[in-house]
Amino acid sequence: MRSSVNAAVAGVDAARASLQAAQANQVKAEKDAARHEALYAEDPGAISVRRLEVAQATGVEARSRAKAAEAELRKAQEALGESGEGNAQLRSARSAVEKAELDLARTKVLAPARGTVTDLRTDVGHFAQAGAPAMTLIANHDLWISADMTENNLGNIDPGDAVAIVLDVLPGEVLKGRVRSVGGGVSSGQQAPTGTLPTIENSRDWLRQAQRFPVAIEFDAGEAARLGRVRPGGQAEVMVYSGDNVIMNLLGAAYIRLMSLLSYLY
Repeated sequence: MRSSVNAAVAGVDAARASLQAAQANQVKAEKDAARHEALYAEDPGAISVRRLEVAQATGVEARSRAKAAEAELRKAQEALGESGEGNAQLRSARSAVEKAELDLARTKVLAPARGTVTDLRTDVGHFAQAGAPAMTLIANHDLWISADMTENNLGNIDPGDAVAIVLDVLPGEVLKGRVRSVGGGVSSGQQAPTGTLPTIENSRDWLRQAQRFPVAIEFDAGEAARLGRVRPGGQAEVMVYSGDNVIMNLLGAAYIRLMSLLSYLY
């Protein structure tokens, strides 16, 4: 940018010098034309008509060159722009620097939450393409389980019910949680387009399959320290304690404890 500005300044100086030379030639040519006209008026035989016409044409040409030099000077001054902060090239250079600084700042990506980076597809020196995934961030500040419960169990499950959780990644351990929410519905599959006949699936099983609905289960706050090895997509066994029946709760606790021990085997 400095060299560009210096070149523009040199262009203005050269145009100004050309203008001065053209103006000097104009003055000389006009004086010569005036002398020839005076001589011809005093004595028409002193100079020829052709010589007078050449002097007059030289004066006109000198004036045209002076006007052209003025236009070149204005053009050079416009290319240079205003001085100081109003200079267009200076503003353009400052904008380019600010954009480069912004691009540099954006090369540093900050995670929006605590978690683990996985599936990293780039390395030092690689260029990241806009809109193309480069890695996956798994946030671990809000882990929860989606348990698909059969429809006949939903009537006994309410948000806030206590839950015992067994994770395959933590065999032998039983974690505590709560029901966060119960799914209000599921899709019945692809609907037939309007104006067409519906497609009916004929099941030949003796017992139809039970419909399942998602139940969101969150871990108790005290379990956070034990969830460091939990990975999204892992499998879990859950037991929801939906009532105060002591016998059923004891049987449920025994069952979930047994499942935690069996998780060592598979």
